[in-house]
Amino acid sequence: MTGTEAVIKISAMHPDMEQDAVDCAAHAYRTYDDQKAIAQFIKREFDKKHNPLWHVIVGKHFGSFVSHDVKDHVYFFIEDVGFLIWRSPRDGKVFTIPQQSAVQED
Repeated sequence: MTGTEAVIKISAMHPDMEQDAVDCAAHAYRTYDDQKAIAQFIKREFDKKHNPLWHVIVGKHFGSFVSHDVKDHVYFFIEDVGFLIWRSPRDGKVFTIPQQSAVQED
């Protein structure tokens, strides 16, 4: 969305889908005060637009260790809030990334 800057930390997504993730997250971030509501909004939108099995974590402090589809993973920040969005493996092609911290590094 216009005026919202996201800092992409890790992405294994097609650029159009990555931009959709940022736009969707920016909209939810401006609309909802609760991180759970933000995550639910993003998940529902991604399940509708990009087929099911999406997972979303939103927050300032979290770690992760996830298995995801080869091209379906993005981790970024809007301001000081981290967004981790990934789709569960559907066909056995899995890529696992090491634990990530949601503490933004400058």
